[in-house]
Amino acid sequence: MKLSMSGHVSGILKTHNATQRKITAGYVDGIWVGGASVDSAPIDVNIQPASMREIQSLTLGGRRINDTRRVYINTSVAVSLAEGDLWLFDNELSGKTYECISFDYRPTRDYCKLFVSIVTDNV
Repeated sequence: MKLSMSGHVSGILKTHNATQRKITAGYVDGIWVGGASVDSAPIDVNIQPASMREIQSLTLGGRRINDTRRVYINTSVAVSLAEGDLWLFDNELSGKTYECISFDYRPTRDYCKLFVSIVTDNV
């Protein structure tokens, strides 16, 4: 199904390229096996800072959230989203790695919004 955010996202927003990075790792017979990272083709996205209300609702689990952004996917893409996927952007956010902490994908309405937060080594 083709994904189109027309009508959902304001026309004044700039479109940027993003790359979704999936880590192929997991437990095999009870032993953790590290895997390689697999990057997607560039995806057109719009990026906005998350509102304070959205950040508060995301932090209810007690996890520290830093530099939270709302990302709308604009292109037709075989969406395979998961919390924990890593995202890289080609704009002023380049050089930083963001992790998907929540997403809302509605294929029947051509709507896809993610919340991403910067990955830090601090716990």
